[in-house]
Amino acid sequence: MGNIKVDNELIQKLKGQVIDRELKLDFQRTDILAEVYKEYEGYPQIIIRARFLERLLAEKKIYIDDYLFVGNLAGEFGAFYLYPEWNHDWIKTEDRFEIPEDKKEQLEELFAYWDKRDATVRSKETFKEIYKDDSDKYVESGFITRGTDAPSGVSTLDYKKALKYGLDSIIEEAEQKLSELEVNAENQSKFDFYKAVIIELKAVVTYAQRYADLAEKLAAEEKDPEKKQALLDIAEVTRQVPGKGARNFREALQAHLFLHTTAQLEQVGCGYASGYLGQVFEPYYQKDKAEGKITPEEATYLLKHHFLKLNDISYYYGFDYDLMNSGDTAQTISLGGYTEDGRDATGEVDSLILDAQYDLRLPQPPLAVVYHDKLKPEFVQKAVKLVKTGIGMPQFMNADVLTERSLDAYARYGATIRDARRTCVCGCVSTAIESKTAYIMGPTVNIAKAVELALYNGKDPQTGIQVGPETGEAENFKDFEEFYTAFRTQLEVGITAARHLEKVNNLLYSEFLPVPYRSALIEGSIERGKDIWHGGSLYTATATTYSGGVDAANSLLAIRELVYNRGAFDIADLKKALDANFEGYELIQKLCYNAPKHGNNVEEDEAIVSRVYKDAFDIFQQEGNNYVGQYGKPDAYSKSFHNYFGRLTGALPTGRKKGIALTDGSVSAQPGTDQNGPTALVVSAANAVDAVAYNSVHLNVKLNPDILNSANGTASLIALIDGFVKQGGNHIQFNCISADILKDAKAHPENHKDLVVRVAGFSAFFTKLHEGIQDEIIERTEHSLAV
Repeated sequence: MGNIKVDNELIQKLKGQVIDRELKLDFQRTDILAEVYKEYEGYPQIIIRARFLERLLAEKKIYIDDYLFVGNLAGEFGAFYLYPEWNHDWIKTEDRFEIPEDKKEQLEELFAYWDKRDATVRSKETFKEIYKDDSDKYVESGFITRGTDAPSGVSTLDYKKALKYGLDSIIEEAEQKLSELEVNAENQSKFDFYKAVIIELKAVVTYAQRYADLAEKLAAEEKDPEKKQALLDIAEVTRQVPGKGARNFREALQAHLFLHTTAQLEQVGCGYASGYLGQVFEPYYQKDKAEGKITPEEATYLLKHHFLKLNDISYYYGFDYDLMNSGDTAQTISLGGYTEDGRDATGEVDSLILDAQYDLRLPQPPLAVVYHDKLKPEFVQKAVKLVKTGIGMPQFMNADVLTERSLDAYARYGATIRDARRTCVCGCVSTAIESKTAYIMGPTVNIAKAVELALYNGKDPQTGIQVGPETGEAENFKDFEEFYTAFRTQLEVGITAARHLEKVNNLLYSEFLPVPYRSALIEGSIERGKDIWHGGSLYTATATTYSGGVDAANSLLAIRELVYNRGAFDIADLKKALDANFEGYELIQKLCYNAPKHGNNVEEDEAIVSRVYKDAFDIFQQEGNNYVGQYGKPDAYSKSFHNYFGRLTGALPTGRKKGIALTDGSVSAQPGTDQNGPTALVVSAANAVDAVAYNSVHLNVKLNPDILNSANGTASLIALIDGFVKQGGNHIQFNCISADILKDAKAHPENHKDLVVRVAGFSAFFTKLHEGIQDEIIERTEHSLAV
């Protein structure tokens, strides 16, 4: 293999392609989908899905460009596939993408087939059949999302095993399990599972060989010696991985890309995190370095190529889903954390990953430092140096909370302290035991909507739909506790509907949309002979998510203070103001905005925030275990659901007007209302939610970038993070870009195409965000630190 030539000009060229990339449709997947479903009609669904991935990997367009690594989601740079088996309605109604004439008739056939078969249609029908209720009213009112808008990707695969032994070894394992099965009714589904795993894993190995063949063909035609050697290097690497074990650092990176991209091809979605990937790569890097085959600079260069490839993984599932997710793919890499025996797990590659992202400053992959007091000071300093760039990375997670959280959830199923110490970020801010936990996805609940319903006797004032029960006319409530009871009753309706949809959706996924490839790379599934939707993994988390919790709590605080404590106005006057979107009621709006708010470390006020989240947790648990029968925890984060829900939520007693984005995160402050400084904010956030009970808690802090341009500023930021963790806080992340720059970027996007900001649990190009999210980020309180 040739030597690695560090070419920073090439990196800048490739980065420019990422920045300028425009999404485009690739129809090859739908062509193959139609062929395979017709050819294998009547076969078990898991076999149909396996044959489909096999055909896609055998026929999809492949190419080799200027990257040192190969493997792409679709057939050209910037392209994405359609997934009509999940939801195809958006394709009918949106005109964002031009449809070629020769594809329009084919799409009509596709619509006709999936109109009665996609997950969304089936979800509506099954929910109604089982629960005698109409899920549309909850979705259309903005109380919950449906959950089938797009495939779910939240998981971490067992890259350590796959890189060390190769897929050939896992194929042999599945073949052995298949050969040992007794033929009986109990094992019938296991036969199909193992056959599907073998089909798909063999297809991945063959897929890699296609790249080796292409590289050798191009090399034979190449006259330039340097380019010829580069192609031969690609051929050598792809002959080896992912079928056989990786022998060096470069092969490990290429193997990961094949494994990771194939998971996206099987079912593309947000949240295919890579766990402690730097620590997976560490032994390969150390071996190469000891043998004099690689330098830190060369390793960082390879990581940059790897990261650039991750930025080309994309999807689109319609305008509404884009509002919820803002295109984030959440390919998070966790850094730091603990070893199984409780030592600092940070490796040299973790540090090189920080270096690579410092130079690139791109949205993917998001980085998360799993923080504890054994981290080396120089590593923490380097992490804060990346924060200073303004791209919102890394986020900081409390390693001890993560360990306790996993023990709380999974010790009952055999998880040990050694397992729990390897808890990592799974998705954007959710957490799970690396490579041992599968996620089953649920809808997201807009907690703030329960305030609206309590004010309007269960009727959504935006749509006129009677969503919840009639809890009484709010004007007649005698005191705050009576109002709170109505709020809790409405909240129970929304969370219960979400939990019911969670179970219905996963019932459908397990039957119609199994994921044998992903299952084969999560511990437990091959041993048990089960797909992860059927409970194959050792542990199964439930990602039913809460958004708008702070908006609900702040609304309740305003009502308690202004209506019941001070008598500044009554409920009737408040509702008039809300109905008018505060037009003509500016005094009431001002009073609402200035009412007590979360984020100022006032114990009496924060008790309401805690009460809301405690009740939301208890209601979640009323519905029992998740679909596969394991104990589940709710998540509390926003992605960009706060913008989606904000458009469906009227004016609130917080002083927020109709249609404006709700508060980001789960314990962030409503923009402009955290007036007591960052220390008060982080103390409030750390104590607002039981971070062990929940599976995620999410805090954004916006900092004045000027304060970080000194040693004292850096020290103060580290002290803030450390203090937050010592208070029991779970998650904290920072935006460090001035409002003036953000406003200019909104007004003149052509001048700021490369501007990356932190949104919620992810970073994104600011100019590509919906204006509702842009405005929300601009309006966040900008804090200074004591230096």
